[in-house]
Amino acid sequence: GGLRRFCRLHDRSDFLLLSARDSLTTQAGMPASEGWTTLQTPAGQKQVTAAEYSELVGAVQPDAALCLTDEVFADSNDKKIKKSVERTALWMDECLEARANARIPAHTLLFGPIVGGLSERERTNSALEAAKRPLLDGYAIVGLGGGESNELRNSILKQCLAPLTADKPRFVSGLGSPEEVLWCVANGLDLIESTYPFVAASQGNALTFTVSYEDLMAPSEKSVGG
Repeated sequence: GGLRRFCRLHDRSDFLLLSARDSLTTQAGMPASEGWTTLQTPAGQKQVTAAEYSELVGAVQPDAALCLTDEVFADSNDKKIKKSVERTALWMDECLEARANARIPAHTLLFGPIVGGLSERERTNSALEAAKRPLLDGYAIVGLGGGESNELRNSILKQCLAPLTADKPRFVSGLGSPEEVLWCVANGLDLIESTYPFVAASQGNALTFTVSYEDLMAPSEKSVGG
């Protein structure tokens, strides 16, 4: 059912992950309050509560979904960043309750968002909030890729990963180049969202890679003596 059936993907092995953020645009810093956050939609900005977001997840029926997130600008002041961590933790609980009450399908995995801007202290607090909720099926590090240096981003990612268990998938969004993707893989991230292929293609570029087919072949397939 849901989006998979609507798009006729029910016979495919595609993994559908839903989040409230458009990967190709920067939506951090949208207005938010205790009960709602603002999402950018094709019809303009819309205030959405955790209950409304849960209904959307229930209708789409993705394989996985990020819980509703208050994602602020990375360089926001400490008070605003702290509040976004608190709201995101509250909305994690509301999304988990929605699944327990069957408003979100039982088969939909719920990922706990880890926010905190560029504050290592708040990133750690957010990761700890997610880690202490055992009903979450994975974790999602969001809010990066806004122009921060590689050194700062790598430091924050390590800060986020430290409290998280390695037996649940760990997702990160907002990254770009193949080098960044490889760094994430090497440091224990499992799912990586990158707009690099889309941006490259939209600018008329194609990605090519030099591959040695000899190295890819099984030993039994390689020609004897050569």
